[in-house]
Amino acid sequence: ATSSHAPEVKTANETPRAAGSKPKRRSPKLRVTLLVSKEFEGETVEFTHDADTLSQFDAEQEAKTLAKKEKYRFFEVVSIKPIE
Repeated sequence: ATSSHAPEVKTANETPRAAGSKPKRRSPKLRVTLLVSKEFEGETVEFTHDADTLSQFDAEQEAKTLAKKEKYRFFEVVSIKPIE
């Protein structure tokens, strides 16, 4: 009974700390827009990904990785823009 009670106390203590902290500043993000296709010179679809990084290279790689998971094989970068 004591071990199950301890995590409840810890969770209760964390909640006020989070509520009392300063408003969270949003991290810088980049919006990557790709034209993706499953076939070479096939029908293209616009694919958008918001990356939590300022590195354009990392943001592009993240977007391509996510597009690959959705079975897209061909990519063309349309834009990489900072967002608020």
